[in-house]
Amino acid sequence: MERLVSFGATKSRPMIEKQFFFLAGLPRSGSTVLASILNQNPEIYVTPTSPLERLLRENDDAWHKTSSVIANPFPEQLKNMSDAIINGCWEHIDKPIIIDKHRVWSSKIPQIKLGFGQAKIIVTTRDIPSILASFLRVDRNLPVGIGGIDQNLIKEGMWLNDINRANIMWNTYIKKTWLSFKTGYENYQNYLHIVEYDDLCSKKEEVIKGIYNFLELPYYKHDLENIVNVTPENDEESYGLVGLHNINATLEKTSSDPKDILDESLYDKYKNMNLEFWRS
Repeated sequence: MERLVSFGATKSRPMIEKQFFFLAGLPRSGSTVLASILNQNPEIYVTPTSPLERLLRENDDAWHKTSSVIANPFPEQLKNMSDAIINGCWEHIDKPIIIDKHRVWSSKIPQIKLGFGQAKIIVTTRDIPSILASFLRVDRNLPVGIGGIDQNLIKEGMWLNDINRANIMWNTYIKKTWLSFKTGYENYQNYLHIVEYDDLCSKKEEVIKGIYNFLELPYYKHDLENIVNVTPENDEESYGLVGLHNINATLEKTSSDPKDILDESLYDKYKNMNLEFWRS
């Protein structure tokens, strides 16, 4: 069983200097464009993919495994170090509200509640065939055999075709975050606010207002015609793909039907798996 990481927990609310919310969800489901919109608010900073969860988890693991701690534990040490990590991670950002982005947050509700005092997580979602089709479109920005997906196939000695690419995408890029979301949905649904990609594109103002209501923050009027990603990531270096976090200046759905990208057997395979549990 996974140990309940304390994240600075005490019986009282920990001394966290900024107000924290969280952004999780499935890949290729609109989290980057949503973050870019919310970053227009002068009070809010939505992080790029954040190291905070891993830093807290590794600090907790190291503390529990240290021989001197085992011999003579002072829980206050872990609380103080966890608080310092939380406060220090985004101290350089001159905004009072942090929305920390990491796809596993939706399964970490108990840890978040202990460490931050409250748990409110925005979760972006999209049907799996559309996610696979979106990954394939990005993968095609690189020559065959060059991108991270093809490199994984080459290492496994597999043919470079879309069926194998889709399977690698599911097992490497999607499944872990899907399982994390599923865990959160089945156990802590009240702490999650689900944002469907298609709704974000077609019901823009309604969806944004719904997020502010969920976070219990004053509504801010966003410019949905001039969206800029102010937290770009080095996709090629980190993920072996180019353009994963590119966005358009206007909020609209530009992707084609996944059936136009995936062949019929591939589309039917993932469609018939009924992986969209949150829609049932």
